[in-house]
Amino acid sequence: MHRRFRALFSAAVLAAPLVVVAAPAASAYAAPYVFVSPTLDRDNPAHPVTVTVDVKGEGVARVRAWLADSQFGGSWAALGDLRLIKGTAQDGTWQGSVPVSVEEHPGEHWAVAYAEDANGRLLAQNSNTFQACYLPVYSGVKAAPAVADADHRTVTASGAISYRTSKGAAPRPASGLPVSLLGTPGTTETGADGRFTVGGDADRRPVLANAAKGVVCEGRETVPVTFKQTATAISARLSAPDPVPAGSTVTVRGELVRAGTGGPVFLGIGEEVQAWILPFDGGDSRYIGRVEKLGAGGSFEFSFAATPGELVVHYTPNSTGFFTQSEVRQPLEVGTARAVTAFSGANAGPEPVALNGTVTTSGRLLSNGAAVKDATVDVEFSANGTSGWTRVGRGTTDSAGAFSVGAPAARDGYWRVRYAGSSAYRPVVSGTDFVDARYATAISSFNAAPEPVRKGKALTVQGKLSRNVGGWKPGSGATVKIYFRRAGASSWTLAGTTRSASDGVFRKSFTAKQDGTWRAVYAGSATYMPVTGADDYVDVR
Repeated sequence: MHRRFRALFSAAVLAAPLVVVAAPAASAYAAPYVFVSPTLDRDNPAHPVTVTVDVKGEGVARVRAWLADSQFGGSWAALGDLRLIKGTAQDGTWQGSVPVSVEEHPGEHWAVAYAEDANGRLLAQNSNTFQACYLPVYSGVKAAPAVADADHRTVTASGAISYRTSKGAAPRPASGLPVSLLGTPGTTETGADGRFTVGGDADRRPVLANAAKGVVCEGRETVPVTFKQTATAISARLSAPDPVPAGSTVTVRGELVRAGTGGPVFLGIGEEVQAWILPFDGGDSRYIGRVEKLGAGGSFEFSFAATPGELVVHYTPNSTGFFTQSEVRQPLEVGTARAVTAFSGANAGPEPVALNGTVTTSGRLLSNGAAVKDATVDVEFSANGTSGWTRVGRGTTDSAGAFSVGAPAARDGYWRVRYAGSSAYRPVVSGTDFVDARYATAISSFNAAPEPVRKGKALTVQGKLSRNVGGWKPGSGATVKIYFRRAGASSWTLAGTTRSASDGVFRKSFTAKQDGTWRAVYAGSATYMPVTGADDYVDVR
């Protein structure tokens, strides 16, 4: 990962195109397009700089290039005439290279290229930068503590920085290199052995960074510290009656707090709160505004012209990464109050359900006992029943207010139904219903034989139990019960119990006594669904 990051960083500093400079007025041609791209091969001990020039325009006969301390002068290495490696002279790519000494010419330099006609007249020129330096290699980077949070922000990072002069060369310590722990005020320098220790109080996720110095390039490295997010809570209170008179100005006040080791802590500087109104009729949201500087005790205040809808007050954490987002929602009734709604008989099933099988959530949406028809209801799922609610299905109520919505059961969890409300009806959320999702099972190839069988002779039942755990696999070591129902009877009797083998096959022998039907049943477990196999009738003579 470190090598890949350095490669990306190197590519970034090498690509900075400049504006093309037009040729002198004496040229008979319009200035061609010229783009210069220099690259330093750090793996090669000779450290060649390859200059690639893309040219497009009339009259170009040759392209030459050199390396310099600036785009305006200070040339110290000439590449001479470049060779055409692709396309034509007027629309192609030219290239050349020259070895350089990083030790003699460290730092940023320029590759300058001229495009000329056959008489040596300049048609256009351009230049671009490259870094003559060796990439820093971070090693043994550690952080203390390994976990930081809002109440424990001091982070100390340590490690070593080295560099290689070529791919096969031995690493050398990068001594005297300025190192910063970005996100903290901490700075230091590497010692003679390339090692460093730097720390400070973090105001965001820290990153190690070294400045370029001597033959070593600038670089960055991640710090192995985990930021444990702290939960936040936001409150909102309306200073208005319910419903609010039409045309009124409403003020909403609240506080933003976070969990702390000694109890709730108010948030303030650097945090902001925003608010919207989501119209009951589903129209475009209305942005109320933001408070960028919270007051004492994490307080905030909005005033706005009242319009009907759901008021949303939202906190989005800043870049520190220390806090979770939070929001509060409440309906804002304006003018005539909307009718109250309620769910009746809301239920999710079957319980349990096969993993990835269908959970059907059904019920009725009512208002004062009357059906709310043609209303959109959303089925939501949460793994813990308190947070992370996600819409997994949507349906519409019929003339009786009834709905039935199916959704896949990806795991155990809680289900509920939400009605967002409308201009006539208030929103409502049902209670939660836990549904246990288990791996599906199946009984196949069930058979009772021989058929027919003489009375008093042996009769053997056999089948195979399978479980769908990332694909159907043998259900080994499971208890399977064998049931019998004599001809003309309505109830089943437990005839015996057996266990499935490693291949999922189970069998049990009985003495044939009377005509009847045989059946195998697996009762399931906390992990696997129960299943009943197909019936098999046997004639006893």
